Amino acid sequence: MMKSKRYILSLALAVSFFSSLNSFSAHIESAEKLSYKDTIRVKLYPKGTKTKNGLENMMESYDGRYIRNVSVPEIQIFLPSKSTVSEPTQAVLVIPGGSYGVIAASHEGYKSIEWLNSHGIAGILLKYRLPNGHKDIPLEDARTAMRIIREQSANWNINPAQVGVMGFSAGGHLASLLLTRFIDVSSHPDFGVLGYPVIDLKGHVNTGQNLLGKEPANADIEKYSSNNHIENQTPPMYIVLTDDDKVVTPSHSIKFYSALKEKGIPAEMHIYPTGNHGWWMRERYKFSEDTYPLLMRWIKARTGK
Repeated sequence: MMKSKRYILSLALAVSFFSSLNSFSAHIESAEKLSYKDTIRVKLYPKGTKTKNGLENMMESYDGRYIRNVSVPEIQIFLPSKSTVSEPTQAVLVIPGGSYGVIAASHEGYKSIEWLNSHGIAGILLKYRLPNGHKDIPLEDARTAMRIIREQSANWNINPAQVGVMGFSAGGHLASLLLTRFIDVSSHPDFGVLGYPVIDLKGHVNTGQNLLGKEPANADIEKYSSNNHIENQTPPMYIVLTDDDKVVTPSHSIKFYSALKEKGIPAEMHIYPTGNHGWWMRERYKFSEDTYPLLMRWIKARTGK
């Protein structure tokens, strides 16, 4: 009977990632550590958010591709199979893009997590609040997520000194802010992976307006362009993109990489010939055999082994 109940619980979690589980702490909504493909869902603010994004009266939705109207942020933790892990594992906070207007959760989110899990790495999806012109809210959520991951690392068999972040497009912009805007050790990633990231908000009007408002001040554009905030404590970085991206042009990544090198930050950048924008984990992408093994090699190398 007990085995049957566990199977039913696992099936329910796989069908609907919005289902609720019993709390075992102020943050955690799962009654136990779950196996591969099961989700531990954690609200970032169990008592509610102090800051608001103006979307509280909108219904959140997910159509299998995009999450819309997020006002209640959470992380969804996918742990690797116990058979692939013999000691506390690395973890990666995954931040999908969507121009800060939606969250592109399918390929940039769940497909990324499947890939990480297959290599024995915990994948954690950040369902962040969409800013709706409230510029500090996404970074607030990302920092809170990092703190929770480290607070709960023993429960999730995660090495708290091996927690990275991976972001794509506008999610790459948010990840780059998290990596460069240092405020404390607990919220700061140990390494970063950026896929075709927005970096300079002067160079991407749609993302900038969704984050900062329709007529952003020049001071805000400079403040939220992450190439301006690289410091000595910025962690190692891996940047991957394609040369033919017309949506977020290679100039963003090149500017960021150049700024990293000016500060002496270890960084690796790969520019592939074609793929357009949003190629990550898609069948149409022609350079999979090179791209994913090289990146995994780099992630694994962060352990120093």
